[in-house]
Amino acid sequence: VALALAGSAAAIYWHGRPAGQVVAALLLALSYLAKQNGLAFGLLAAGYLLLVVGRRAWPFVVAFAVFAAVPTLLLQTSSGGWFATYVFGIAFASPTELGRALYTLGAEVFGDMAVLAVMFLLLAASALVRYRSRVVQEQPWLLFIAAAILASVAGRASVGGARNQLMQAYAFLCLTPALLWREMASWRRPERARTVVELALLLQFGLTLLSPVGRLIRPEPPQHYVPTAA
Repeated sequence: VALALAGSAAAIYWHGRPAGQVVAALLLALSYLAKQNGLAFGLLAAGYLLLVVGRRAWPFVVAFAVFAAVPTLLLQTSSGGWFATYVFGIAFASPTELGRALYTLGAEVFGDMAVLAVMFLLLAASALVRYRSRVVQEQPWLLFIAAAILASVAGRASVGGARNQLMQAYAFLCLTPALLWREMASWRRPERARTVVELALLLQFGLTLLSPVGRLIRPEPPQHYVPTAA
C-alpha cells in the first residue's frame, strides 16, 4: 500500500521529469512484486502519463516494463514455473460472489468508510463541473483513488478475500479530505463547507475505531465455496 501510494504520487507530481518517472516506475514495480494488483496501478499510471505528457512518458513505460518483467522472469525461472502459478494462477482461481462485492461496497466502503467515500463523491462532482474534459489532468488522484476502491471491492468479492483487502481503499480515501479542502477554494462560502468537513472527519474517526456499520446492515456473507480435490 505504501509503495502504491508513493508510486502514484511520484507519477502525479513528477510526471514532467524523466528521473521522476523512473522513480515512479520503480516504486510501482516494487508494489507489484509485493502484491499482484500493484500491476494495475502501474498500468494506470502509464495511461495517465500518456494522457498528460504523451510520448514523453517513455521513461516510465520502459522503466516499469524492465523493473516488473525482469524480476518476474527471474523468479519464474528460479522457481521452475511456480511463481506465476502461485502469484496469478492460484490467486485468481477462487470464484467471486456478487453478494460479497455488494456487501463490501455498501457496508464497508460506504458504511465503515462512509465519510471519506462521500467526500470522494463530492470531490469528483465538483471537479467534473469545474474541469469537465480535463478532470483527469487537473485532479488525477480521482483516478487512483477509484482504482484503489475497485481493487478492494474486487479483492473482497473473492471467496478468499479477507478484510485486509480494504487497506488500499482506506489508505487512498484518506487523501480525500485534503483534496476536497483545496477544491473548496472555488466554492461559494468555503469557510462553512470546511467547518462541515472538520466535523465530519471526527465522525469518520469514530467509524474507524468502532467499525459498526457493516455489522448493523447484515452479517458478512458466508463463504460457501469448498475447493475440490483438483
